[in-house]
Amino acid sequence: MNIPYFILVILVCFLQACSFKNEVLNCQSLKEISESDQYLRVKHLDIMNPVFYILDSLIKDNGNPNGMDDASNVDHSLYLKLKDEAKLLSEIRTKPNQKTLDSIWKNQEKIDTKNVELLLSYIRLVGLDSFVQMDKRCGTNSFIIFVHTPEELKNKVKMIIDPALKEVNEPAYHHVMWHLNGRVN
Repeated sequence: MNIPYFILVILVCFLQACSFKNEVLNCQSLKEISESDQYLRVKHLDIMNPVFYILDSLIKDNGNPNGMDDASNVDHSLYLKLKDEAKLLSEIRTKPNQKTLDSIWKNQEKIDTKNVELLLSYIRLVGLDSFVQMDKRCGTNSFIIFVHTPEELKNKVKMIIDPALKEVNEPAYHHVMWHLNGRVN
């Protein structure tokens, strides 16, 4: 085999590998993971977390059209009052059918597992630093997906993000680790 032909084959293989990474991991794929992470949680918020759902409505009723997204703009004493009211209202609501709730959570757990596995594979594919840069460039916060990591994947996630993520994004690191460690301070 002559050398120029060999170099051409290597170059084509290299370019093919680079284009594969770009097709697999892009801003759209990160956005889709984030959307699927929240889809059932938002769609069935009234069933899955009635206090949060009611609190969101109460905040909207008090002049904050984005509800919980505007919670930081609500006076703290008013927020506490609304939170207590939401708890009381949720206690007098009809409780959701347990089979329905279990079914929704079972589906959500499958989605969480798939999303975490996808993120782990993307990080392995491009490396943590490149992934963090892409996450910033895309305007996504993909690491928040790791707060929903199923028990069987927690050690894998810890091995990949600990301690590298701490150096890159310390607040995200602490938030994710707090969830991975059972929300213990």
